Formats: sequence, C-alpha cells, structure tokens
Amino acid sequence: QQLRAVSRRDWTDHTVIRDGSERQMQAYRVVYDELMLFHHLAAHEPIWTGTFPLDLDTEDSDIDIICNPESLRPFLLQVKSLYENQPDFRLTWKAIDRVPPVLARFTCNGFPVELFAQPRPTASQQSFVHMVVEARLLALGGAEAREGSRELKQDGYTTEEAFVKYFNIIADAPYEKLLSFARLDND
Repeated sequence: QQLRAVSRRDWTDHTVIRDGSERQMQAYRVVYDELMLFHHLAAHEPIWTGTFPLDLDTEDSDIDIICNPESLRPFLLQVKSLYENQPDFRLTWKAIDRVPPVLARFTCNGFPVELFAQPRPTASQQSFVHMVVEARLLALGGAEAREGSRELKQDGYTTEEAFVKYFNIIADAPYEKLLSFARLDND
C-alpha cells in the first residue's frame, strides 16, 4: 500500500515540506517567500527534488530544484537576472546524460540552493527518477529506513551511498545502481 501511495504522489505538492520539520518549513519559506522560485520559474516545469521532499534532509542538505526550459540560453539569463545577487552565485554548463544543462548554485538564508535545468521533461530527469526510487525504498523500509538513511547521511555519506549501505545493495556506483531500480516493478 505504501508503494502504491508513492506511485500516486503528486510531487508538485509541497505541503509535506511546508508542514514538516522546522528545517523543512524554513526551506519552504526560502523557496516560496524569499526566492519565489516556483512563481518565477513556473514556465519551466520546476520540481523540488532531493532530500527535502523525502523528509531526509540534514543540516547540510541543499535545496534542489530541477527545470525543463524550452531553451537553455533564455533560462540562463532569467536565472542570472533573478538570483545573481544571492551569495555564492555561480552558473555552469555541465553535460549530464549527453544533454548540456544549466546549473545555478547560490545561498539564501543559509540554505545552499541548486537549480538544474535540462531541455527534458522534469519527470524523466535523473534527479526526479532517483527521488522516486528512494521514495519507493523508504516505503519498503518504513520509519527505520528513513532514520537509518538519515543517520548515515549525518555520518558523511551521500544520499545514494546511504541508501546503498542501509539496504545492503552491492554497488560500485551507487547513483547508477539506484537509477537502475526505476525499471523494476514493486514486486
């Protein structure tokens, strides 16, 4: 039943973050009130990915937003004009899966923010697929898996490494291994 709930979850509904822990609520205020990310970037199918939607965030977690711009150059210029005055602002182009995305990083109210844009539907981008796989694993493992994974993250493991370690998954490349789970059915 938990797995079915993951498949039906509306990942654009951020009430889980808005009504979550104190840190989640702070992140929500940064995204919605301070930066107005979903308002400004609405035309680019933004989706909040990573640890906050999964309630796995730690003190070091960044805010990850992925987008699907029709064209990268106008998106880059829009992001630059909106957020270049934020501390630590930097823009990069880095090929991921043979598609050159725009990556913007900056800090707002102590939260590292990462905007990742690729001309590809957000629901098919690796970050989103990854999050859904992790949500499925958490549904299988329950509260103990969430707490165990969070503890491993606090010990310095990346999210992917924490999942692989907690679930005893054999993987030389944790990120790719978890992506491969997207092809598996719930059984």
